[in-house]
Amino acid sequence: TPVALLGLLLVAAPAGAAGQWGLGLEVGLARFAGTSRDTSGTTVNGSFRPYVPWLFGLGIERRVQRVTVGLRLSFANAAVALATDGPTLVEPAAMLHGKIAPEVGGTLARSSTGATLAVRAGPIVEFWTLDGEDARWRTGGQVGLVLECPLVRRVAARVTVRTGVTPSVFTAEELPP
Repeated sequence: TPVALLGLLLVAAPAGAAGQWGLGLEVGLARFAGTSRDTSGTTVNGSFRPYVPWLFGLGIERRVQRVTVGLRLSFANAAVALATDGPTLVEPAAMLHGKIAPEVGGTLARSSTGATLAVRAGPIVEFWTLDGEDARWRTGGQVGLVLECPLVRRVAARVTVRTGVTPSVFTAEELPP
């Protein structure tokens, strides 16, 4: 439903409106927290969670004046990590992670050089595949800040920081005691 709604918004944007389409490639880092945490106090403090060293994505957006509507898709090879106060133990390439994220946002500030600071928010739909298991789907929400600086005509560099919340990819039975 969010993807269909976003598609309708993108298509229904007035043709005569002063707007701009954007298409971008993304490379990022993802960090996960809160999957499980040992609170017994009998072992080294640690957490069991997905580990995604690199995330690759594609984004499309339509900007009309100060409002932006977009869709981001991203994929990553994921691992399972046991992070402790000391070393982090990683079981490599155990999972595949993908995300569909429609978003809407607005410009907060624009400099005289064309650099912009914007906010973006929207739902996220994640899927995870674990070796030997069916795909797992999780839904949640996210919010982020975007700093965009023009480089040359029609090309800009962008730095984005996002945070989101979804339920755990693991079930209670899969976690260590």
